[in-house]
Amino acid sequence: MQRRSLLKAAVTAAAITAFQSSAAYAENPVLKIGFVGVTSGPAAA
Repeated sequence: MQRRSLLKAAVTAAAITAFQSSAAYAENPVLKIGFVGVTSGPAAA
């Protein structure tokens, strides 16, 4: 019984580690947040 729970814990830890490392490669290299544009005056109309 103890061996089975140790095996489950090891497999779970390996799966979490693999998921975290693969998720890092899916991110964009540059994250841009915001809006640049004219919000007032004749050009905004």
